[in-house]
Formats: sequence, C-alpha cells, structure tokens
Amino acid sequence: MIDFYEAKESFGELSNYYVCTQPILYEGKTYDSSEHLYQSLKFIYDGASPESIAYAETVREAKTPNMSKILATLKTGGGYAWRLALNPIISKALADKVTRNPQWEQIKDAKMEMVLQLKFQQDSHCRKVLLSTGTSKLAEHTNRDFYWGDGGESRSGKNMLGVLLMKTREKIQEEKKRKAEESGEQAEKVDTVAVSVAPQTENIKEKPKKILDWIAKKRAKTME
Repeated sequence: MIDFYEAKESFGELSNYYVCTQPILYEGKTYDSSEHLYQSLKFIYDGASPESIAYAETVREAKTPNMSKILATLKTGGGYAWRLALNPIISKALADKVTRNPQWEQIKDAKMEMVLQLKFQQDSHCRKVLLSTGTSKLAEHTNRDFYWGDGGESRSGKNMLGVLLMKTREKIQEEKKRKAEESGEQAEKVDTVAVSVAPQTENIKEKPKKILDWIAKKRAKTME
C-alpha cells in the first residue's frame, strides 16, 4: 500500500495538486495541474453558455490548483486574504448565471480518468513515479474526502482517485509491454531479412561466373 496526499511529500506527483513539470495539453490549451483541467471541465459542455465557457478559462488560469478548485465551487467564503480575493470573481460568475455541467455527477469519474491519462502520458517525470509503484495499491490518504480519498485512518472512503490511478498505471504498463513486443517482432523481422538476403548475395556472386562460363561455351561453339 502506498499512501499519498500532499503534493510536496512522498509520491506527491500522484496528487492532483501537483504542478506538472510538463503542463497538460488539452484541446490546444495548457493546464498547470490535473486539478486545473478537471475543475475547468465542469464548465465546458454541450449547451454551456458563453459565460460558463469563459469561466472555464478563469478556472484554468487560477494561480494554484486549490484556487481552481475553489473557483469551481461557485461559492463565496471567508478566510485568508487570497481566499477573500476570489469572492468578487465568484460573485460575478453567479450574476452571469454561470453553471456547471448538469450531468457532472454522472460523468465525473470518466472525466477524471481522462485527465489522469493525459497527465501521465504527457509528463515523463510523473509517469516515472507512477510506474515506480509497480503493482502496489494506491490510496489518497485523507479524512477530508470519502469519495476521491480513502477516508483517513478508517479507510472507509471509496478512494476513487487511487482506483483511477491504478487503472491508468495498468494501461501505461500494458502499452509499454505492447511496444516492447512490437520492437521484438521488428528485430526478428530484421534478422529474418538478413538471413534471407545472405543466400541472395551468394547467388549474385555466383552469377558473374555463370555468365562467363556461358560466354566461354558460346565462344567455343563459335570456334568449332
């Protein structure tokens, strides 16, 4: 079992709050973290208003993954100065009738899986860390989340982030295996071609001699 949570701690690369070394590219735009992309997708959907789509950009451009998450809640709140500074942005979005995808709860797992696949396909460092976990069970260990996380000490959460990370890891491992097998098959083909070419080379070497013998025989007949 490998636990992770904080982006700056061990296996922090597995966290959605980890700022990627290679920003995630999605439909021509880059996202600093998987959290940025996941939260932005809540406002990009068929039938979304121009205001909602524009708000997705606001979420994408948030300075930190946590800010993107807070903006996506569309809820004002108190706290630190940086948190208070987000309230006017959220209030304007509410006034503009910005709305999340009404089907989000039904599709959020699929969206998260897509985001994770993009992250680990594109960021070689994060991919290396994920593959280093081998076949170990992965768990977002926190008592703050019983859906994406494992619920903390009780381990009673669904741990969906961990589940989808393991699914992503398996797909990458299978892809690596497939490519290795293809490389092996190509190497075998090269060897086969080399073997098949060898006799042909010998035949080519023999042809001049046969031609000369044929010419000699023709000359001999001519002289008779």
